Amino acid sequence: MYAMNDLRTLLKQSAEGSSVGLKTTEEFPPYYSYHFDVIYYVSPKIGVGLTSGVYSTGARNSIADYSGRYNEDITAKALNLGLIGVFKDSLKNDLFYGIELCSGLKMSDLQFESKINLNDIDYSDESKMDFTGNGWWVEPRVRFGWNLYKSFTCSTYAGYEFHFRNKMTMKENSQSNLLGKIDWSGFRFGVCISFILNN
Repeated sequence: MYAMNDLRTLLKQSAEGSSVGLKTTEEFPPYYSYHFDVIYYVSPKIGVGLTSGVYSTGARNSIADYSGRYNEDITAKALNLGLIGVFKDSLKNDLFYGIELCSGLKMSDLQFESKINLNDIDYSDESKMDFTGNGWWVEPRVRFGWNLYKSFTCSTYAGYEFHFRNKMTMKENSQSNLLGKIDWSGFRFGVCISFILNN
């Protein structure tokens, strides 16, 4: 889940200020993310390592009828790179739990794109603006799992990522800033498969 408060405001203002009746049809919904972590256990219960993640979401203002279509799209992507600290302990049988803290650099890309298609006169046009920016994030989370066959484990986790909102600058002109900051803060839920090398 993603806060994106400034961008939601920009989206709403664009729709309200439109003279053609734009409606918001997508507003940065939750979407799948993908993660890869490498953890080294300095003791049976304490681990440290590297963490990464890829995120994406988007928003759209749109209007369409028999004569054509007009869309305003915002596409957001981000890459997390950081460090992870883990406390892991056993429960009963093959069950375990973990308390984790991750933090690092978040590299974001944002694209604003508008498209118009007019059917009657066979006309189409589009414009794009690309922005980029770097910020910091921290995510505490808890994990519950169980040991599977031999060196494999399966777990579920829940946490909240705090993203320190950062400015976005235009790729073609680094002196031009986006009106508003990007904010990836939100709840995180997931399922994880792990392989233990030194089991």
